[in-house]
Amino acid sequence: MPYGERYSILRQLEQMKPTVIILYNTDIATLRHIEIYKACHSELFLQIFSLMYRESTEESRYLTALKNETDAFESLFKEKATLLIPRRYETDREEVPRLELSTRDGGGQQTDPDERPKVIVDMREFNSELPTVLYTKGYDVVAVTLEVGDYVLSPGIAVERKALDDLTQSLQSGRVFKQSEQMLRHYANSVLLVESNRKFESKIVNGGPFQVCSYFHVL
Repeated sequence: MPYGERYSILRQLEQMKPTVIILYNTDIATLRHIEIYKACHSELFLQIFSLMYRESTEESRYLTALKNETDAFESLFKEKATLLIPRRYETDREEVPRLELSTRDGGGQQTDPDERPKVIVDMREFNSELPTVLYTKGYDVVAVTLEVGDYVLSPGIAVERKALDDLTQSLQSGRVFKQSEQMLRHYANSVLLVESNRKFESKIVNGGPFQVCSYFHVL
């Protein structure tokens, strides 16, 4: 097949259906077309032979084209990793449950039914799933940088969230006690929220589940 007709090689292969192909001038584009043909006809037996002198100009040209192809794919992968790809997220929100206020305190009619309750969330907490869960449950999430606690539910309630593995390290280092003292100093009610999942159900480590329970009583 002449070199200039490499772009019609797929049509020629479909017509001729060869079992042996000999490449006199090895061209990377022609080789890729042959690979496509073989992939579309995996049931066919096909042999490819390339005629090329070792350390020749043709070999150097082929290896250069092969390297350029590899570099192009690597560049494409790097560019794709930095592209801003539009994603669709589930934005449906539930109606948050309403708490009835006592009319004796004069607060029974003060709640706006269209206003959603707000939760102040530390910026670093957005690496976890809880802010997203709060949003879908109907709460408005306000992102700020908190010095004490991870979540502020009201002027008198703060929450410190700990994953179970992080809690183990915090108990061993004593950091969780300092964080609890800071919350108690600034808020009337402080909550330690322990976030776990199934992988921790049967896991016992130093400072693990039984020791954690004993520390909870202290807190």
